Amino acid sequence: MRLDQTIIAGLRQGLLTLLAADAETMSGALVTRDWQVQEIAAPRARTERCWALLDAIGWAGAAVTLELDAEQHRATVGEACAAIVPLLEGWLAETPAEDPRVPARLAVLESLRELAANAR
Repeated sequence: MRLDQTIIAGLRQGLLTLLAADAETMSGALVTRDWQVQEIAAPRARTERCWALLDAIGWAGAAVTLELDAEQHRATVGEACAAIVPLLEGWLAETPAEDPRVPARLAVLESLRELAANAR
């Protein structure tokens, strides 16, 4: 799976969105008196997949075009795109069209939609 450098920042944002949601889910479960391991199994597994993908694309800094192991990362890429696309759509809906950031964000949004479709 090839990732162009223009999409990596959006993908990172989607991964961080997933990590935040999973942290909230796990913390909610862990503070209850009689928490069960199965309550955190799914968010923990996704957290580990997100960390692995962030390790592959870089947690921060300048993005570069790269190839990912599609078999290993496809599901996580799809989930990250599904998390960030609605947020980016909302930002675009609330932002005046003359905002200079709009064209770049539209391009990223389209790339993320395409990446999500390819990740299925």
